[in-house]
Amino acid sequence: MGAEKKGRTVWSDAAKSAGEEVLRQEHDTSFEELERQYTDVERRYFGDSRVETYFTDHARACAAAGRRFSTYERAEWLRWYKLSDSRGRDIEVNNTDIPILARLTVERVPECEPFIELRKSKYDAVFEARRAIRGA
Repeated sequence: MGAEKKGRTVWSDAAKSAGEEVLRQEHDTSFEELERQYTDVERRYFGDSRVETYFTDHARACAAAGRRFSTYERAEWLRWYKLSDSRGRDIEVNNTDIPILARLTVERVPECEPFIELRKSKYDAVFEARRAIRGA
């Protein structure tokens, strides 16, 4: 990931350029705004180890079994079974957060990428920029 500066990620020119190229192709939202949304979702869900484990353990199991899976399906399971975070609060997943959750899962469990459903998303720009920084 990029360097931290006052709680924000400072992207290298190459990574930002790669992300902006994807963004320029289809969306009007600025790269900075998408990055902010992406980081907010990361903090909200993956800032809690219980929630992160919920997504990453399932991803690892599916990858090991060679089975496809969907982040939307996992979010629906959360809604149905009312999993709580480490503070005891129910986890509420917004549908608009699901594309980011899928990409965050791939960032943490790269071996699951061939098995996870990743539809085209406006967040692809941020995902590709973060991938470029990681060197994946």
